[in-house]
Amino acid sequence: MPTHATQWGWSCGFYPGCDPGQQTHGTGETFDDARAGFEEAWRQLSATRTEAHYELWRQNRDFQAWKGRMHDEHLQLPTQRTSGRSRCFCGAEITDAGIPDHVRTNHRGIGA
Repeated sequence: MPTHATQWGWSCGFYPGCDPGQQTHGTGETFDDARAGFEEAWRQLSATRTEAHYELWRQNRDFQAWKGRMHDEHLQLPTQRTSGRSRCFCGAEITDAGIPDHVRTNHRGIGA
């Protein structure tokens, strides 16, 4: 970044949970300016979010972390097997249709 450009940037929004046009970005001449810009953007965005928006983000966070651990442990997902079944790193047998409930029930917070 050129030294003459504003050095402090911020982004406000999260996905899933926000539509693309709902995420905002900005800059500030100083850290405090950028922080104030972010806080105002967050105040406006959070007034339009419900618990369902945050829950959607949490579920995606946990699914991505779960999928990453399955990959790290060299375990196939049900979609990677002709039987459509696989075994989770926790030992449970899983199917593709059952993954969302399995992650929500057994691995809540894995991505936190």
